[in-house]
Amino acid sequence: MELLKETTDLDRHSRWSDVKKKLDSDPRYKAVDSSTRREDWFKDYIRTIEKVNRENIAAYSCSVRGQVVHSHDAP
Repeated sequence: MELLKETTDLDRHSRWSDVKKKLDSDPRYKAVDSSTRREDWFKDYIRTIEKVNRENIAAYSCSVRGQVVHSHDAP
């Protein structure tokens, strides 16, 4: 998972077939002997990124709405 966290250009549109080409020379990639496990970890990581992004967007939306409400309260 650390290898995936260090790969900065991953997002919900990333495809395993493209990503594994970038990672396959790293010893951490090779340390996982199952290609299925590598792909599963990738998919799990992408789902985690998506969840965090949704939570960040929701938190931002709430904070913006709070600022708008407070600006209307100002004299």
